[in-house]
Amino acid sequence: MGAAQCERPTASREGFPIRPGFPETVTYSDGAATTGVLSHPDVATPICGWPLVVYVHSLGFERTQDAQWQAEMVRRGFAVWAYDVRGQGEARVQSPQAGTTLYGGAERFDLAEQITHVVTAHADVVRADRIAVLGDSQGGVHCWMAAMQSGRDLTVAGRGTIHFPEIACVAGADFVADPIDHRLRDEGLVSSLFLDTLEPPPGVPLTVDAALASAVLDRFEQGDMAGLRSLFASDPGREFREALGSITVPVLFHHSWHDSICGAGPLLDAFDELPATTPARITLSTVGHGVVDNHYERALKWQLRLRWLDRFLWGEPNGVDREARMVLGYQPLAEQRLQDFEELWPHAHEDALPARGVEEQVFWLADESALSADPPSAPLDDVVLQHRVGGGLDRTVWRRDVQRRLLPGLFTDVPLHIVDFETTLDEPTELVGAPRVDLRVVPDAAEFSIAALLFARLPGGTDRMLCHWAAGRTTAVPRLEQRLTFELSPIAVRLPAGTVLRLEFRNLWIPESPHTRGLVTVPSFVDSDLAIRRGPANVGSCLHLPLRDQVATLQAGATELSTTAPGATRFELDAGVQRGGHSYIILSSISGHGPGLELPGGRLPLTQDPWFAVFGDLLGSPEFSGFLGQLDAEGRATAVMDLSALTALPADFLGTRLTFAAWVHRSLGEIEGVPTQPVDLIAR
Repeated sequence: MGAAQCERPTASREGFPIRPGFPETVTYSDGAATTGVLSHPDVATPICGWPLVVYVHSLGFERTQDAQWQAEMVRRGFAVWAYDVRGQGEARVQSPQAGTTLYGGAERFDLAEQITHVVTAHADVVRADRIAVLGDSQGGVHCWMAAMQSGRDLTVAGRGTIHFPEIACVAGADFVADPIDHRLRDEGLVSSLFLDTLEPPPGVPLTVDAALASAVLDRFEQGDMAGLRSLFASDPGREFREALGSITVPVLFHHSWHDSICGAGPLLDAFDELPATTPARITLSTVGHGVVDNHYERALKWQLRLRWLDRFLWGEPNGVDREARMVLGYQPLAEQRLQDFEELWPHAHEDALPARGVEEQVFWLADESALSADPPSAPLDDVVLQHRVGGGLDRTVWRRDVQRRLLPGLFTDVPLHIVDFETTLDEPTELVGAPRVDLRVVPDAAEFSIAALLFARLPGGTDRMLCHWAAGRTTAVPRLEQRLTFELSPIAVRLPAGTVLRLEFRNLWIPESPHTRGLVTVPSFVDSDLAIRRGPANVGSCLHLPLRDQVATLQAGATELSTTAPGATRFELDAGVQRGGHSYIILSSISGHGPGLELPGGRLPLTQDPWFAVFGDLLGSPEFSGFLGQLDAEGRATAVMDLSALTALPADFLGTRLTFAAWVHRSLGEIEGVPTQPVDLIAR
């Protein structure tokens, strides 16, 4: 279909009216049935049809999840198909024996049949050549499925072979690319949440495939970790990792640093495996499983999603695919700020990790529980992490006694043992990326595990966990030293001078706030003492931290600018205490983030378009207060764009993207300085 025939219809300020669909039964090739609904704009359908967004809900929910955002997508000019995934929603009633296989070949085949159904049954409404898959958690896994399977044949036993439809883009959140990375962690570490999911308690609206649950739990009871991994690997349509390097479908993803299902590390590993030519972006901050909500972060997530859909379904050259590959939200450390839904998290835009300016600093496990920048000059006594299992607890008891899996019951059988080390930071810094522990250990048993948690304590404050991870072995040689190296979950956080960093080792993998406190992996059922070596660099153990000087950041109090009721938008500039008293200017353009303006010291991510010049003339006016001035002693400033005197903005301003960025320099007479990342406001 020619471009002229597929022009995007123009919507009003309020968007298109919505034509809600009626429930439709979709019967799969294995006989299972479920329900789906198609909604689309209630105006004349373009000759080419409406681009299709297939919405997939989270595990245990149903197709009406995120109804307000489904409606928003329709108002923006997309047809939205939402269906109940097998084992959930109305599918539990229509096919009570057809439970979820938790992201196996069945669900991948189902997704293909769902798309085939809607583009066939509604060929007069939707475009078969412009299809996106969108969703969180379980929906996020389906996004990865669609990206990997797009345009390829899929064969599943009992279902036959199907050609998976071509996918134009995906926009997912809240799950790793390969579910095995969540379920099996390192050697012998099994996700406790995964095992719990296989046998949902009464009242949980979820039916799990009985054959899968039995096969997994039987292998777990037998301690057959190799068999468990082989079970997943042998299921056609369940493979993920092998296909990452061949994905050509544009991928947009959002994930929380402290998502309670899995940290961001495996997801970043997956992004590293994507081809360099594949458009891909990821935002890491909050909003996800078991973490605090934040209004701005949620709005930013959907702003990027809508722009992604505009770009790849309607072909709008909005530049979203050419912007920074990674948007990193800095986690607040103070409890009040962390829990505040309105708190503005600073952001850094990066193209890769390690981030710009990061240098790895090494801290050694030293005497008197210290983390030292210098390794001990001579070997010190080993620190021993103890693991004791009582009460006859074993894999069978663990599976069958729910109360002993909960922390109070667990601590009765398996006491939590902790050894820790700490250091105090003399200078302000940023921790951006994944810390790494490099340990030399000596186990006294073939099976052991060790968790590492990194905490920060602000001056006068309490400990806040920054990141965590664990490693385990089931075939170690007792009393033989081995090197154990693993990365902790990544994080972006600002650490002021005087912050105490504490590295804690635990025999049980139990993270702390802001992560949901709970057992990540099933404990070892074998008593063990794990000796951790301390000493010179060639024999000791250490922590590697990715640190850098604080970068300047700019945040806006909103992601959109109302054209019908313009109000006031607050901007917060934080350039770090090291730039206290410096001069700054906040500028704006409407042509995107690039190519940018090269200045002494960096690139200002704005374009010198006509709006750039007009905006410069507005600086200092009552409507734009604080956009030019001097930072306070902490390196901060606040600016306000107040358009409340206007009753409305011109109609042709609708959809305009205003990009703001600041330049921080030592004084008015010295232009050399540093830029902030760009911030977008879209006129709606």
